[in-house]
Amino acid sequence: MTSQQPPDAPWVCIAQAVDGEPGERGERGVQGMIGKQGEVGPEGPRGERGEPGLRWAGNYQSGRRYEVGDVVGADGGAYVAIASTEQTPLGGAGWNTLAKGGETGPRGPKGDTGATGGLLIAVEYLVVAGGGGGGGSDASVGGGGGAGGFRTNIGGDLLTLSGASSYTVTVGAGGTASQSLAGSSGTNSVFDTITSAGGGGGGLNATTAAAIAGGSGGGGGGAGGTGAAGDTPDVTPDQGTAGGDCAIATSPIRRAGGGGGGATSAGSSGVVDTGGGNGGAGTASSISGSSVTYAGGGGGGYGYFSGATVFSGGSGGSGGGGRGAGNGLTAVEGTANTGGGGGGGAREDLTLRAGAAGGSGIVIVRYVGDQRAVGGTVTSNGGYTIHTFTSSGTFVVS
Repeated sequence: MTSQQPPDAPWVCIAQAVDGEPGERGERGVQGMIGKQGEVGPEGPRGERGEPGLRWAGNYQSGRRYEVGDVVGADGGAYVAIASTEQTPLGGAGWNTLAKGGETGPRGPKGDTGATGGLLIAVEYLVVAGGGGGGGSDASVGGGGGAGGFRTNIGGDLLTLSGASSYTVTVGAGGTASQSLAGSSGTNSVFDTITSAGGGGGGLNATTAAAIAGGSGGGGGGAGGTGAAGDTPDVTPDQGTAGGDCAIATSPIRRAGGGGGGATSAGSSGVVDTGGGNGGAGTASSISGSSVTYAGGGGGGYGYFSGATVFSGGSGGSGGGGRGAGNGLTAVEGTANTGGGGGGGAREDLTLRAGAAGGSGIVIVRYVGDQRAVGGTVTSNGGYTIHTFTSSGTFVVS
C-alpha cells in the first residue's frame, strides 16, 4: 500500500496513452467588453518648410519689378517669375511659362448685312413766323402789327441734319384783327431746333389793349399807347425790332398810330397832322433762287374827329407789311407767306375802320446737289435743291 501518486515509485508504467486527433473547432464565443481608450501619444516632430506659393500680379507692366513666384499675363499666356526681374516674360530672363496663349480660332461666319444708314446733310434755312394783326379803331386808332420773327443761317454755319430722319415743319399763321380789340400775335414758325416768334399785335390803347411784344413788336395805339419790344424771346442774331408809339392831339382830336416793327428796322411813331407811323422794313433773302423781302411791319392807322384835317395811315414796311387805315382807306392785311404785319385800324369821325390781319409765315430749306429729301414744294436753282413750305408739313431726309 502506498500513498504516492503515479508516476512516482512504487508505481510502474505498464501502458503509455497516445494523443487523439484534434476535435472540431467550436463555435465563436461572445465578444468580450471593449477595453478603455489608451492615452494620446506624444506630439511628433515639426515638418520642413514648404516651397513658396504663386501670386497673381495681373497683366505684365513694362518697367515694374517682379519677384519670385509672381505670375503675370502676357499675349494670352501666363508666366511665373523664377528670379527678381524687370524684363518682359515674352523672351526675357527670369521667367518660366505656366500656360501659353492659344492659337487664333477659325473665322466666324459672316453676319447679316445691316440696314443702310442715312448720310448727314448740311442745309441752309429761312424761318419766318406769322405777322401780328393790326390794332382796332374803337373810338381811337390802332397800331400796326409787328412782323413775324425772321431767322436764317445764310452766310453763317450750316445746319447738319441726320440722314434717314424726319423733321416737322411748322408755318406760323398771321394774327387776327378786329374793330374793338388789339390785334392778336402771329404764331411761331419752327424747323428742327430753329423757332421764329410770331409778330406782336398792334395796340388799341395803353392799358387793356396795349401793343404786344413778339418777333417784331406791335405799334402803339390810342392815348398813351407805346410800341412793344421786338426780338422776344431774345436770339442771336436779332429776329426783329420794336414797334413805334402812338401820337395824339386835341381840339379837334387827332391820333396817329405807331407802325409795327420789321425784321430790319423798327416801326415809326405816328405824327399828328402828318400820318400814321410806317411799318419797319423787312429783310431780303435769295434762298428761294430770287430775292424776296420778308417780315415787314404793318402801318399805324390815322384817326380824327370832326373838324380835323384828314391824313393817311402809315405805309406797310417792305416785306409784306399792310397799310394802316386813314384818309378814307381801310387797313390792309400782311401779305401771305411773308410774315408781314397787318395795318392798324382808325376812327375817321363817325366811320370805324377795323385793323387788318397779319400775313402767314414761311419756311425754306436748301442744300447743295441733287434732291435728297422730300417735303414742301421742291425746286432747284444754282446747284441747290430747294424745299419751300408755305404751310406746315414734314421734311424727310433719305
